[in-house]
Amino acid sequence: MNYLENMGENLELLDLVKKCNVTTYSLRSIRDKNTAIKNLKGLRVELLRVSPSYMRENPCELVKTEVLNHAEAVETINLLGEEDTLNLEEMILLGSFFSEHIPYDPKLLADCVKAVGVREKSKYMRIYYDLLANGKKNLFNSVLRFPRLAAAILQECDSSNEGGFERNLEQFYILDDLADSWDVNRESERIQTFIKILNCPGAMEIYVQAGKYAKSVFLPESRDYSTAAEIVGKTMALLAEKLSKLDPNVMIQSDVYKRYFENASYIKFDQKLLSGYLKNLTDMEPYDAGKSVFWRAGFLGVCTGNRYTKLVYQMAGKANEENLMELVYEAIVDHKKSFLRLMEDALDLFLQVPYESILFVKDFRKLLNLNTLQKKDILTLLKKDNEGSWLYTYNTMEFHGLSGTYTFQELLAVCVQPEWIRKTYAKLDMRVDEKLRRIRQIFRFGSLKENRDPAAIAAALSNESFEDYCTRKGIKDASKSDLFQLMELEQADEKVSSVANAARTEQDVRTILRNRKPELFEMGLDAFKKAFTDLDTDSSWLKEQIEIPKEHLDAFTSFCLDGNASIVHDYYESNYGQQVENVLLIAKATIYGLLDEVKYKDLHKEIGYAITPEQENTWKENITLVDGKVKTGEYTDFVSCMNIGVLPERTCMNYRDGAYNECLLSTFDANKKVIYVTEEDEIIGRAILRLTKLSDEGDKNLHFEDVAEDTPENKENLVVFLERCYKNGFSGKKAAMIYRKLYDLAKRKAELLGAGLVLADDYKTVAELNGLAKKRSYIYVSESKNGKQYLDSLGGNCESGGYYVRGNFFFAS
Repeated sequence: MNYLENMGENLELLDLVKKCNVTTYSLRSIRDKNTAIKNLKGLRVELLRVSPSYMRENPCELVKTEVLNHAEAVETINLLGEEDTLNLEEMILLGSFFSEHIPYDPKLLADCVKAVGVREKSKYMRIYYDLLANGKKNLFNSVLRFPRLAAAILQECDSSNEGGFERNLEQFYILDDLADSWDVNRESERIQTFIKILNCPGAMEIYVQAGKYAKSVFLPESRDYSTAAEIVGKTMALLAEKLSKLDPNVMIQSDVYKRYFENASYIKFDQKLLSGYLKNLTDMEPYDAGKSVFWRAGFLGVCTGNRYTKLVYQMAGKANEENLMELVYEAIVDHKKSFLRLMEDALDLFLQVPYESILFVKDFRKLLNLNTLQKKDILTLLKKDNEGSWLYTYNTMEFHGLSGTYTFQELLAVCVQPEWIRKTYAKLDMRVDEKLRRIRQIFRFGSLKENRDPAAIAAALSNESFEDYCTRKGIKDASKSDLFQLMELEQADEKVSSVANAARTEQDVRTILRNRKPELFEMGLDAFKKAFTDLDTDSSWLKEQIEIPKEHLDAFTSFCLDGNASIVHDYYESNYGQQVENVLLIAKATIYGLLDEVKYKDLHKEIGYAITPEQENTWKENITLVDGKVKTGEYTDFVSCMNIGVLPERTCMNYRDGAYNECLLSTFDANKKVIYVTEEDEIIGRAILRLTKLSDEGDKNLHFEDVAEDTPENKENLVVFLERCYKNGFSGKKAAMIYRKLYDLAKRKAELLGAGLVLADDYKTVAELNGLAKKRSYIYVSESKNGKQYLDSLGGNCESGGYYVRGNFFFAS
């Protein structure tokens, strides 16, 4: 009997489901069969037929589930179904609301759906319903009209972890009290800040006074506006009184209040300026009173009793009028009296400041305390470089990463530095002179390529200056760059300090920088160094490739600790054939202390030119030129030669994956040296120097001679050839200095050898400045022990050598 009854109910349910366009898929969600039958019988509106796949991807499915389980849903749909069918827009809006699973009033929900109307707003249904339910009709209309506001409120309600959705939404109820004319889109961009401002004393009062001109109101920050509101109220009353005396046909009346609130917003509702305007408005004629709000200069003139009107008139019509006016207005609003006096006293200088000057960038001025500017600073802004370009413009200075306010000298110092230095400076908290002293000590590291940690660097500099840190460490042979990175690392990772205190040499410092492994901190620095060749995978690999006699074990360990095993392994893995054999031979020679002997063997054969023993010794000896903080020198050691594709910039000779790195080992040829230009220990430029020969005719082919003519001798000359310069993207003065230093060293080397000097076309400017002539000739490309070499300034190809190459070069007379 129960079976038959259940079957009857099931059949009845299926009939109703079919009649009401409810999918069988929805039947899975039925909580009570009798309730579902009762609800479907009470449904007077036909639900829209939608494909099951579409319904499962959209909230429509929830509508049919809700109908089966809740009588409120049936009542809501019946109220909506004026045409006996629920349309797709209504289905989606209802489904989106039902997905929130909150209690609701059917009539209110139906009214809400009718008002919203379109599916694009479905995600805000919970907000719409809540506002209607709580009688916030003004805010409901605003949210409905402005999707940006709806999105901002929804984001705040969803992102807050406290109080729940409804509680979070309540904070926005204050918007319901605003007139419809407030600037919804603008304030939606800072909705949380705007709510805080509206809760400040006097803020809502200002909006009420503005009334239909509320869109012109902008309150800048959270503060007490009660006094400002009182002044605004009195000013509005006085303006109304004066305007009432004007002829009704005078058009000036129409926008007076709008312009007043625009100007009041511009001066940030500053009490002193508002009071000045009200005071000086009292004695003004009605027409002048109305006119006073139509121009910024006129309004500020009334606010200040025309204190700066003469200054404004003096700038009128000048080439940079707009920028200068904005500067004056801003200074008046922010009460920068010292700066305004400076403008009055040195207006002739201000009129010369170029349009592109950094001073006219508003975001820059937010960081600048204008009152700290002096006449010498304006003169600084008028400086140009050697090429006639302005030095301090929005193109040459960057200020992102800074916060707060600074003196002009501070910004001048840090805005030409990388962002990590600016962020570091922003975190320092000490006297300005001391801050500048400490930050300037690390400017030399601005070109470091790895990501820096400004917070750690600032914390370290807050404890002591970098120079004091170096003195405390007392590691004489360590580069300043390595010590700086160690200082940063010590601050960022407290485990590093224990091993850093044990560092005594440059190699110790670099071992710590390269190997932040658990074993280092567990074993300590000295024990880790002794066990390094067993712990390090690259060193273990190299030990298997090269025979290391007992007497060379210490040298092998030192070679690996300097990071060279890693370089060898990377190069080996990226090459094949002769190159993998060569890199192992060169590494072995270095470890055995015989690199120079291997390098300089067959020098005469390589260049195909007989040189004297004195010339050979002169060539072998590396020279260095020092000019203040800049050092230019020849290098032939393992790491200097292997790093030509890494420092000062990445090139095709990169030992790890450079496109032509099979040519890299030719740097160890007898007739080649690397020149590096360093500034305060940082490599800023490099080039290859070749010892070779020059001929006006090149290779002579075998041929029959004319017996009636004299056969000229093919004369060859010993030359030093300076190849292309790599300068890490530097330009202007820095690039010119790098070219000059490379030239100076090559010239000095040529003089010591008694050889000619030839420059690649890259050195055009420095060559012409030094009177070098350009002509076509033949440069001999020597054979390479590596088998392949890269002709950087001779066509950019990978060649074997042993022949002349013709080209246009600069020659020293």
